Amino acid sequence: MGVIEDNGAYRPNQMIVGSVLHLLEFLDKLDAGSKDKDIVLCLDSVPTEKRRIAETVLGIRYKGGRPKAPEHVTYQYEFTKKILPQIGYNYLCVEGLEADDIIASVVLKYKDVYDNVVIFTNDSDQYYLIDKKVEVQSIRRGGRCVNYSNYRSYVKNNRLVQYNSINLIKLIEGETSDNIPPLRADVTEKLLKMIPAETYPYLGNMNAFRTVFKNIVGADDKESLAIFDLVNPILNFGQGTTIERGKQVDYKMQNYYLARLNGKKPAGEWESAVQLGDSTILQMLDEINGGR
Repeated sequence: MGVIEDNGAYRPNQMIVGSVLHLLEFLDKLDAGSKDKDIVLCLDSVPTEKRRIAETVLGIRYKGGRPKAPEHVTYQYEFTKKILPQIGYNYLCVEGLEADDIIASVVLKYKDVYDNVVIFTNDSDQYYLIDKKVEVQSIRRGGRCVNYSNYRSYVKNNRLVQYNSINLIKLIEGETSDNIPPLRADVTEKLLKMIPAETYPYLGNMNAFRTVFKNIVGADDKESLAIFDLVNPILNFGQGTTIERGKQVDYKMQNYYLARLNGKKPAGEWESAVQLGDSTILQMLDEINGGR
């Protein structure tokens, strides 16, 4: 919750901002003043491209079974998009693509530039990106880190998931949470004969694999090709997924937002030093903090 001032004291109002606050606190701990790492935040947008594929080819709605996001989630999302550039973090949001698409694109585009890449997420679907330089770290308290060496011990839904087989399993079994149907039985049979699970390619060969998949199912099998495109990420290597390397975080600005979102009055020197260039941010903060 945000807070409002009541005779010098603070009490909660109805503006929910816990997710924004949690994000900033997590980033504050993660960065800790380090200059040898680049932090990139990948944000969702409406997945118009996958919706188009699902509706025009399969006659279904991609992720159609999910309820509409609560108003406070939308509010916090828009607020986050405004303050991240103010603080100085890399954040990427490409119209029509989901965060999963952007994460995959960034990992493939930059993983050979860095000694190590860590994906912070609670979504085990991202495990398909793991290789000898890429690991996935849960952001839950006590969450696990999954990397190339311990991947084979990963168990999902009481079954051992073999390395690099997650998306192949989705193709064969479908993905109910995203409203994606499975491949037809005859297609699955042909696929497994040609590409056993243990040789399922790493994402770096995704475009090549689509060509192989197309040759297996046939160019006229639009349904199977659509399922492939819904299961796998849409890769984008354009300007929208470019990282500004060595970008410096404005910790004074970050502390300012942390203070206000916690319902505290920032110190006077913060107020005088922090230059907020977007009046919409000020308006949002005033709504959160009861018009202070």
